[in-house]
Amino acid sequence: MKGRYYLYEVSSKWNKEKKRAQKITGKILGRITEDKCFTPSLEGWMFINYLALLAYWRILKLLVSKKLLSKVSIKDLLIHLSYIKKIRINGEWHQAKITNKTKKLFAKLGYAIT
Repeated sequence: MKGRYYLYEVSSKWNKEKKRAQKITGKILGRITEDKCFTPSLEGWMFINYLALLAYWRILKLLVSKKLLSKVSIKDLLIHLSYIKKIRINGEWHQAKITNKTKKLFAKLGYAIT
């Protein structure tokens, strides 16, 4: 990747069809610098944490603007979001049943569940 050297997590698994070991490359553990030092890979972890924090603050801002923070926590809202599911039946996507509590919460927030 861009002329740099990286240290990967590697394991092997026996492949019965080919009758030989197969190398399995895992996650990137870090980067090997030009002076042959090892720097752990934190860029991906930091990016994911940044996105999570950004989503958290946007949800917090939404709850404060709708004056719902005293009634609904961010964790509760995320749990209600996890209840919204689409299912595929005979090649067509359908909305799974949603509880009335979730419908009312999203109506208060001004969002339609589609």
